[in-house]
Amino acid sequence: MEEMMRELYQEHSGSPLTLSMIVFQTKSEDKLSSEYFDALFLIVQEDAEHPWRIHHYESGNWRAAVHTITKAMETEWLDYHRRIHTIDWFMNGEVIFDKNQGANNILHNISTMSAEEREVSAGREFARSIGYFEEAKGLFRSFQYLDAFHKIMEVLLHLARLSFIEHGLAPRSPVWEEIKKVNPDIFKLYTELIAGEDPLPERLDLLILALEYEIGAKTREGTAHLLTVMRERAGAWEADELRHRLPSTTTAELSLLLEYLVRKGIIDVKLEKAGGETLYHRKYTAGNFHFMEGAVSNGP
Repeated sequence: MEEMMRELYQEHSGSPLTLSMIVFQTKSEDKLSSEYFDALFLIVQEDAEHPWRIHHYESGNWRAAVHTITKAMETEWLDYHRRIHTIDWFMNGEVIFDKNQGANNILHNISTMSAEEREVSAGREFARSIGYFEEAKGLFRSFQYLDAFHKIMEVLLHLARLSFIEHGLAPRSPVWEEIKKVNPDIFKLYTELIAGEDPLPERLDLLILALEYEIGAKTREGTAHLLTVMRERAGAWEADELRHRLPSTTTAELSLLLEYLVRKGIIDVKLEKAGGETLYHRKYTAGNFHFMEGAVSNGP
């Protein structure tokens, strides 16, 4: 194993393009984090013909995966914690080569998100939880219970990640052992879903009711960035204007999020004539909505 690691180190550290190298060696009970290899190398280069290349190696009974990525791809992976396993590699791996302290700076940034990064990350997780929740409710109403189960699991996962962000932590894997410490209520719902004794339809019905409350309780944190953007100007916003103004990682569920906020009275709809007799542009403004602790409230 040591000889193989030495050869991989020498091969890549000698390249003028290499900026940093991290090796992540898995524990026997957690092979998934290293994609079922004994070790995983993450090599960041300044530039390359391909932004992401994968090579697999074997020596005796020891196997390694090598991911070679560009600096731009590293930023994409880590930006607002898009790839959870990448966070594991950085946080729990060993930096074995680091030109200009780039890897150590990344570690610092992961551990200390700015207020804006937390708001953006929270907004993304909140919007995704709403998207999966709406899907789950539709599937439940049409008696597609197994599919609804899957969607509710996704809701719980994104609410768990949102809880990590609220506590100033990077979303991590495995999720559920960690969320038990950070947000016991979400862990309790997860346990009820997967291990409850009631028939599946009854468990799903219970979870939908509970998640309605949990999502409502997260609305303040989950919409902070969007509402800040909307209050940058007095006028109304078209959905496409918001899409261009917000980070790309948060816009996939933008329409669902806007409709949710309209239903809750958190933002207002403004109709503007579109040219025809009966057609209007639908625009959005941040209204006079005020959050109360643990709830939402209209009015001063």
